[in-house]
Amino acid sequence: MESVLSLGDCNTCGIAPCEGNAYPERFAQLLGGVVRNCGYTMSTMREASYFFRDFYTHDTTIVTLQYGLVDSWETFAYAPYVLYYPDNLVRKLCRKVVKRYKKLCRQTGLNTWLGSAPLVPVEEYARRLTQIIEACRPDTRILLIETVPNRNESRNPAIRRYNDALRNVAAAHPRCQALDTYDWFATHRDTLYLDDTHINAQGHEWISRGLLDLCSNAEGAA
Repeated sequence: MESVLSLGDCNTCGIAPCEGNAYPERFAQLLGGVVRNCGYTMSTMREASYFFRDFYTHDTTIVTLQYGLVDSWETFAYAPYVLYYPDNLVRKLCRKVVKRYKKLCRQTGLNTWLGSAPLVPVEEYARRLTQIIEACRPDTRILLIETVPNRNESRNPAIRRYNDALRNVAAAHPRCQALDTYDWFATHRDTLYLDDTHINAQGHEWISRGLLDLCSNAEGAA
């Protein structure tokens, strides 16, 4: 039986009404397997390293990864980043302090002076993704999923840069397969989204079947 570990952000965990029936659950059902969905709201490749450490086991046969939405988010260049996983009371308090700091920067105009930068630099994103891939056993299938475009067009140049990094990492690791979601979702914006950012049930179904096709194609080529 296939055992899937899915690592990703809000579009991996799914939001209501798709929570609990997002693409990881649908994909595992198509396989007749089981899934551990480690999708987590506001999650980045930094959290992915810890989720992988905590939940990748000897039973895991497939790992899916979908990150880039939050990693690519432009914020103040010197704003501290506090992990959302593993979480604890101290980190929750720290995030409140950081939120107030950002608000103060906006009110005083300090944010303009400080400049902006992605939450996780693309080089770090690629490095952490590579580390997870190389930590997997040779018999683990690794399926990388592009970040879907945002319906707020201003977000998409950055998202495309992170998708390019993901494809470059996949190309450097022949046992990885990448699912091209960006173009399909870009041309079906009116039918695959709940809002500007989160995909709907039809979007989750499309990704789950795309992952199944990747596995089928790999078996056919073997």
